[in-house]
Amino acid sequence: MPFIGTSPVAGFKTTTKQSFSGDNSTTAFTLNRASSSNTDLEVFVDNIQQEPTTAYSVSGTTLTFTEAPPTGTNNVYVVNRGGDQNGLLPPQDLGTTDYIFGDDISFNSDSAKLNFGADSEITITHVADTGLNLKHTATGDDKPIVLTLQTGETDIAADDVIGKINFQAPDEGTGTDAILVAAGIQAISEGDFSSSVNATSLQFMTGASETATAKASITSGGDIKVLTDGASIFFGADSEIELRHVADDGLILKHVGTGDGKEPSLTFQAGDNDIAADDVLGSIFFQAPDEGTGTDAILVAAGIEAVSEGDFSSSSNATKLSFKTASSAAAAETMSLSSGGNLAVTGSITANSASTINVTGGSALTLKSTDAGATAGPVLFLQRDSASPADNDICGRVFFRADNDAGEETDFIRVESVLDDVSDGSENGSLRFFSMLDGTIAERMRINSNGHLIIGSADFSNNLSNTNSHEKIILENDGDLKVQGAAKAIATFNRNQTDGTVILIQQENTSEGSIAVSGTTVSFDGFAGRHESSGIPTDTEKGTVVSTIDELDVYPAKQGDGKKEEACPKAGQTRADHAKVKISDTVGDKRVYGVVDTYTAQDKLMVASVGIASVKVTGACEGGDLLESNGDGTAKVQSDDIIRSKTIGKVTIGNSNVGVKLVSCVLYCG
Repeated sequence: MPFIGTSPVAGFKTTTKQSFSGDNSTTAFTLNRASSSNTDLEVFVDNIQQEPTTAYSVSGTTLTFTEAPPTGTNNVYVVNRGGDQNGLLPPQDLGTTDYIFGDDISFNSDSAKLNFGADSEITITHVADTGLNLKHTATGDDKPIVLTLQTGETDIAADDVIGKINFQAPDEGTGTDAILVAAGIQAISEGDFSSSVNATSLQFMTGASETATAKASITSGGDIKVLTDGASIFFGADSEIELRHVADDGLILKHVGTGDGKEPSLTFQAGDNDIAADDVLGSIFFQAPDEGTGTDAILVAAGIEAVSEGDFSSSSNATKLSFKTASSAAAAETMSLSSGGNLAVTGSITANSASTINVTGGSALTLKSTDAGATAGPVLFLQRDSASPADNDICGRVFFRADNDAGEETDFIRVESVLDDVSDGSENGSLRFFSMLDGTIAERMRINSNGHLIIGSADFSNNLSNTNSHEKIILENDGDLKVQGAAKAIATFNRNQTDGTVILIQQENTSEGSIAVSGTTVSFDGFAGRHESSGIPTDTEKGTVVSTIDELDVYPAKQGDGKKEEACPKAGQTRADHAKVKISDTVGDKRVYGVVDTYTAQDKLMVASVGIASVKVTGACEGGDLLESNGDGTAKVQSDDIIRSKTIGKVTIGNSNVGVKLVSCVLYCG
């Protein structure tokens, strides 16, 4: 219909109504529309209207009764008359008029926005289910967002709080830590404010199980203060570097990583981009507190400086470390370590012949120079000066010590020298090496008095043994290598990546054979399989054909290579699977065992049975001929080319001589 004046407000809402069922215990109910005032609601319980504020209160969409409504079905009836109109004001510019609201203001739509300024350049926008966004809408330069917290106090004194931001969880229960202020930032005056003074600190507050308190601050002078004992500052994406305060003591710089190469480093880097000789790159000074103007006590007492030794360039950064000390003046250089590793001392180091620095408690450190000749040089002695030396005394020790992860000092490696025999004229000594394994340090290697190197775990004698299970390796000073194991492979030879030689065997520096691998096949190059035996004269010629007899061989009294013999622990005992032999006396003998190859230092016969060897042959032969016994210790050509039990081997190089001669063969009889 027609109207006079301003257009009426468009868009009315209907009054909302809602019912609830009381249960005589529930006091809070959720409304389907928010209300900003108690009087916006008409509330009925069992058809009796309730007094606002006295009988109930409302906050947003929560209706709370002073007393729980009685039990009943839909016996609570609510009429919400608030917000009948879409807006309180018509959709037009109202100029500069101020508006005062006596209660809450609710924006009941996601992404609601408040605009400020003649150009609406500052906005506060609701981000649904997240928070608020404060924004300057201008796109030009120098358009920051400024949020100012201004106190109304007109007389600011020291330690006054000028402004504060607190961070707090929702109220969960009276008296619980969760409802306390968990963190905050506050501005604290450092003194009385005046027309020329506004010194203020920013304090950062946190809490763990208490109301947040100040833990760090930035002063008006730009100082950063950490306000708790034992506090740490961490650096890095993984917080791997820690600077920790030790109460009433100092600071610790620590790398929290536990692996290798996790040591902390502190670098002093000069800003000078034109380093010349004698420029200082960095300094560490030690100084007492100021005790009085002009007194020596306030001067630098000691220090360390890095000083350039020349002009720096892309290929030169020669620098020395300068160590400064003082007695009644500012500290000056008294020692330096050059870029070349030369140590220079301003004072004197006096080392007379046979001079000794004695250390109380046993160990002695001796530095001695005996002459000035071409072979002269400093000598370091670990010297034991005992009035009663005895066998097995420890002469000296070197420890490699570190902390374990429990902070306990632990000896991980130890090297010690032992006086095995102190008898005049027959002195013996050994060098022993210890290492830590599974929390126990024990000897792992020894160099004994005769120069033998022994690696093991318990038995460091110079002999192998069949009476214990100790594993060890013995490398003797004449090149003899002994290896002892128990219940497992004694030696492993592993060739990686490619096929080829695994073990190379030489004689007089000339390769004579090898053991090689190809895929899963092991080859023995230059191979002759030999068996130890006895039963024939020790002057029997090489290549003589021998056959087994029904008697086992026995172990000799001695064993070794002749250069170094030792008693055989199984002397006189029969050897399993080792038969005695005789010179073959049967033509075509099927018990042929092989041919004489050589004799050991103990005159034990070595019979070649497989591989390559020289055979005494009677009569002419051709390459490829098979051989059998001739019945007189020689071989002859077999009548056919079928390998039989009597076959000794095959001729590799023929010989037309019809007499007896040595012929190169490959043996089959083994």
